[in-house]
This record gives sequence, C-alpha cells and structure tokens, in this order.
Amino acid sequence: MLAALEEVVLEQIGAAEKVKIGAVVQIEVRVRPATKARPGRNPATGEEITIAAKPASVAVKARPLARAKAAAPSVQAAKRKLAA
Repeated sequence: MLAALEEVVLEQIGAAEKVKIGAVVQIEVRVRPATKARPGRNPATGEEITIAAKPASVAVKARPLARAKAAAPSVQAAKRKLAA
C-alpha cells in the first residue's frame, strides 16, 4: 500500500500538482525565481562581497494541515519527551 501511495504522490509531483495525504499533510511544487548578483557584507570581517546570482529552481514543499497541527503536543510536553 505504501509503495502504491509513493508512486501516486511522485507522479502528481512530477506533474506539478498539489497532493494532499489525508488531512495531515499537503505537498506542492513551487518555482523559485532567479536572483541577480547583489552586494553584501561578510559578517565575520565586515568586508564587502558580491553574493552570486542564482538560477530559477523548483522546490517541493510539504506543510502540515490543521489535524496534524492539532495533534502536536504542547511546548512543555514536547520538551519533556525530547529530553528523556
């Protein structure tokens, strides 16, 4: 079953479609625009540098939906659990 789900999700991502997996997560494809070269500053030395240009790229983003957010524990409970 998981292999079939994986196949369907990858097929939909390949077609740049939004995919919802239940009411838990939504996966979508986004195009990041190209950026131009720009001046910047090295934070360690203060020296002026040129930040290189980046070409446009494609990113896959997953975001939790309301049911997943509601199921998350409180900050205190998460800290206790992760510290153990």
